[in-house]
Amino acid sequence: ILRPAVLVTAAASLGLSAVDRLRGEGAVPLNPLAGLCRAGDFWIRAAPLLMRYRIEEQISNRFIRDPAEKQRRWDRLHDRCAPKALASILALRGFYIKVGQVASSRNDFMPMQIIKALSTLQDDVPGMPQEEVRRIVNKAFGEDGLERVFSEFDFTPLGAASIGQCHAATLRDTGEQVCVKVQSPNAPRLFRVDLQAAKIFCRLALPEFEAVIDELERQFLTEFDYRREAHNLITVGDNMRKKFSRSLVVVPRPVERFCTSTMLVMERLPGVKLAQSMWNDLAAAIGAENADDFIHSYRFRLQEVSQTEGRVNPSCFPGGGGPEMHLSFSLAPGTCCAPYATFAAMRRARRVLRTANSQLQSLLAVHGHQILINGEFNGDPHPGNILVMPSGALGLIDYGQVKRLTDQQRLLLARMIVALGDGDEDETRRLFVDMGFRTKQMNPLVILKTATLYFDRDGPDVTGGMDARAYFESLQKMDATVGVPDDFVMAARVALLLRGLGSLLGQEISVAKAWRPLALQALRQERWRKRLGATRRTPTAP
Repeated sequence: ILRPAVLVTAAASLGLSAVDRLRGEGAVPLNPLAGLCRAGDFWIRAAPLLMRYRIEEQISNRFIRDPAEKQRRWDRLHDRCAPKALASILALRGFYIKVGQVASSRNDFMPMQIIKALSTLQDDVPGMPQEEVRRIVNKAFGEDGLERVFSEFDFTPLGAASIGQCHAATLRDTGEQVCVKVQSPNAPRLFRVDLQAAKIFCRLALPEFEAVIDELERQFLTEFDYRREAHNLITVGDNMRKKFSRSLVVVPRPVERFCTSTMLVMERLPGVKLAQSMWNDLAAAIGAENADDFIHSYRFRLQEVSQTEGRVNPSCFPGGGGPEMHLSFSLAPGTCCAPYATFAAMRRARRVLRTANSQLQSLLAVHGHQILINGEFNGDPHPGNILVMPSGALGLIDYGQVKRLTDQQRLLLARMIVALGDGDEDETRRLFVDMGFRTKQMNPLVILKTATLYFDRDGPDVTGGMDARAYFESLQKMDATVGVPDDFVMAARVALLLRGLGSLLGQEISVAKAWRPLALQALRQERWRKRLGATRRTPTAP
């Protein structure tokens, strides 16, 4: 732990003296000393937590034989460390909030205590003070701009996350209810420092991930120009409206005349986060007096099942497994919700779960269409960016990280999805190498399994019961990665986030099988385009 800490901290002071590559409004020049202090701050906070877990791992493996005692020790450690992890992320902010958002969505391998603590990072990060928000708005619109543009402006944020926060407001000239996204003035500087430190660490300790960080840097740094996000909302929104009705999915429209590099004004979408909506509906369905207790019990049991699924017979439960198996565990004797486990309550709860599953399938279809048909997609569909609106439609927000694939990249990914969906191992390996994946020994099993983790699934049937992180580490020990398909990193990130959302809802997802029909559609369309082009080029007989 200490060796990489010293390396990263020392390297940060040298590497951050490079020319500032962040262009445009709001760019903040970096001071090498600031990078040194921030990297040091990270390791001062992280090293003790990492050390505790390593020590507990050694003690449990060597000296503790009773599984129940092991679990009690781990639970105590998670209880102690979860608040400290959250406090560290909130103190550091920047890139670390993004990391926390992803971690909080992976119910299948993160401890429940950590998930519960970090879930506030989805959209409830402590925001800027009122006067700071007023200053930013007035800087964008001129003196007294806030009062001239808005008839109402709620300084209590609707939500705050990694680079800014959103406020409800009403436009003075039209009376339209809008959402105003205001960027924190320190966000570009913090992100760049953190990304540079991460790149230096990878260069020294994990060179195979340097290309991943490069791609994440390219995408994350596009978030700081909100005019670009307004353009993304228009482009992706138009694509979605051509395919999906507003009763199914809604992308907010920007009010372009009021959008600047640091402020985005857009249509306000009322709604509740998808996972929270399901938990609230489940609690109401069974008549639980305390929704929080039910949610904690359900999520704990869900994680317990997902971690032992290989040793549980799903046929023992109504519906053969999945969310209903998890629900049965949650309502089992001895849980806080057992008193509500009536036949009528179970029937209502299953109806809620079927609705949640339908919504999850809609999300898979929407994001698959964005990636494989349009080639323009939101690379950050974490649970805080998905709302259930009063109409039942899904509201998709936050389009700062839109990735664009070339037709060649899009069709290569489509062929990969078909190969994974069909279980064609030889073709999967060949395509993943074509994408740019390399290992030291080019072990066929490592190539296949890594492709599966990237674009398909990470359940117990793939990992042998290990969590995805530990399994990936085992693959690295077997044959270390030396090159990753950096053009496809954001598509893999979408697959990861959707699987994480599925785990929160009690569903194990095969992304490849869900996207296979769309991949085949993309490939058919390309064949028809080529045939049409060939027909037009063929000269007619005299």
